[in-house]
Parts: sequence; structure tokens; C-alpha cells
Amino acid sequence: MLNHDQIEQFIEYRAKNYSFDKISEILNISKPKLISLSKEYESEIQNSRTLLTDQLIEKYNASKTAQVESHLKLLNRLRDEIDNRDLTGVRTDILIKLFLSTQSQIDREVLSKSSLMTTEDDLKISFKKVSEWKI
Repeated sequence: MLNHDQIEQFIEYRAKNYSFDKISEILNISKPKLISLSKEYESEIQNSRTLLTDQLIEKYNASKTAQVESHLKLLNRLRDEIDNRDLTGVRTDILIKLFLSTQSQIDREVLSKSSLMTTEDDLKISFKKVSEWKI
């Protein structure tokens, strides 16, 4: 007779796609008994799989949000730096490339093209300023 903890562990391992052989080895339960348990607890296993998937998606989205926030902070710092430089005798091509690269990265990761209209307008203005620079 299996106790509650063994059943919970079995459900967890099946939700993580462990094989019956591996679970049998870990829990010391026969493979035929595990197959029987799998049928009996099919909905619990599926619910657990769904929960694990949701947790992974949530973790991934949190990671993406942090990544985008970081890129936006960098973009703002680069924009400020470009705006504050007089550029006399200073190479700015690398700074401009980094600014554009960061903007492009943000575009790819999350923001739709329509939400970047203001930024695109800002870039046009910046390019106009850049074209006036004497480097």
C-alpha cells in the first residue's frame, strides 16, 4: 500500500516526464503499479504539468521584462549622452551604433512598431542633428 507522500512524489515525477523506470528506481515501486497509478491519477498529473508550464512561462516573462527594462535604461542613457556631447574631435559613431542597436533589440523583443512612433520621430530628429555635426 502506498502512502500519500509516495503518490504525491509519483505525480510530481510524472508531471516532470520522468520515465516509469526512473520513478520505479527512485520510489522503489514496481513499474506495473506505476502504470496503474498513472491511469488512476491522470488528471492530477496533467494539472501538475500545466502548473509547471505556467510557472516556466511566468519566470520567462519576468526575465524578459527585466531584460527590456535594462535595454530601455541603456537606451535613455545613450540618448542623454548623445544629446549632451558637443562632439568636437570625439568619435561618436560607436555611440550612435550602440544606440541604434539597443533600439532595434527593444523592437524585436516586445514593442510593436506602432508604439515606437515617438522614438522613430526622435531618431529622425537625432539623425538630422548628426548630419549637421562636423566630425
